Amino acid sequence: MSIDSDLARSTEARHGADVATLVRRCIADGLSQSQACGRLGVPRGTVGRWAKMLGIRWVPRRDLQVAALRRQSARNTYRWVEIDGERITIGELHRRTGIALTTLRMRYDAGLRGRALTRRPGRQGKAPAHYHLGIGERDWRIILEHAEQHGPKTTANRLGIPLGAIQAMRRGDVWRVA
Repeated sequence: MSIDSDLARSTEARHGADVATLVRRCIADGLSQSQACGRLGVPRGTVGRWAKMLGIRWVPRRDLQVAALRRQSARNTYRWVEIDGERITIGELHRRTGIALTTLRMRYDAGLRGRALTRRPGRQGKAPAHYHLGIGERDWRIILEHAEQHGPKTTANRLGIPLGAIQAMRRGDVWRVA
């Protein structure tokens, strides 16, 4: 397709190539539309209109190089992990497992790698904790009364007794506390 105008014909004659070729050269040289108009000696905005009429997308090479550099830089900051012999990013692991991205990032930054990133926290698969405190039944009654009045955390902090032990006794899990 060619552009049928006096300005286009005079520009083609002056530069020895058709308008489409001239527009593509300007893009390849990394020129902005304004710079291309200056090079070709046409009024400002003309080259952009020509590109649009010809169906040519105006993306100077310089912009493509900058975009490629940004993508490469971003790729370098990805956190890569190896899961089951496959190297993937934390983002991909998030999509596959459904674990929150911030959780995975915090675990990665804490030094966890591989399958450790996807494990559930806590005492999964372990027996509940047993507390060997050597406290008698009478003392436990006093401790539990204190916990009722002031709350289990306050009681644990004031008396130096593990919070888990107090919570176990309040639930009635006497077998966990000796």
